[in-house]
Amino acid sequence: MDSPPLHLIIPIDFSTATVTALRLAHQWSLAYPLQVSMIHPYRLISSIQGQHTTGQEIKSQIESDCFKKFGKLEAQLDFTIPHAWELKLEPGFLQHIIGHMTIPSSEHSVLLYPIRMQHADGDTETIESLIYSTDIPILMIHEEYDSAFAPKAPHTQCINPLRQQDCFPQDFIVQLIQKPHTLAMVYDQDKASKQFIDFLDSISPNMANFN
Repeated sequence: MDSPPLHLIIPIDFSTATVTALRLAHQWSLAYPLQVSMIHPYRLISSIQGQHTTGQEIKSQIESDCFKKFGKLEAQLDFTIPHAWELKLEPGFLQHIIGHMTIPSSEHSVLLYPIRMQHADGDTETIESLIYSTDIPILMIHEEYDSAFAPKAPHTQCINPLRQQDCFPQDFIVQLIQKPHTLAMVYDQDKASKQFIDFLDSISPNMANFN
């Protein structure tokens, strides 16, 4: 029986870290059925000082700016983003957006989260919120990740849902800083099937075991 497509959910901010995550997604897509949702969270805050604007006007301006940034992002890639890949511009915080996504129970999903070195503290807070608010496994990727230099160590990190208070995202990020060419995944051992974890190990034999 064929496995269902892997659904990668990638938060994007048009940074170097975004480019790194998209390159990995494209690499996987060449060998495996892959569905990709690129999500850019934003806040409805006007960048124009001293001018009265409606919420819809702010939304339109932000989204227009985002599409321009996305065009510049595409120019940095050495491949063309497939038309089937979904780009979603969503107001709000990432953890709330992910929490309200409708994901079929039969679908294997993973959140591919790019770690930005200049914003590691903010990334830590977001990942911690995601651990508590969603059941989707979180795969963390360093912005300097390069699969050509990745070690062959197929390991993952699981969390016990009753012991989430013992899971410290900052520890993973510190380790990723030290080993930028590895991937670290946090998942709920009671919610992620062994079939899914084995599948991720097979397509990404460079996950670091930080236990």
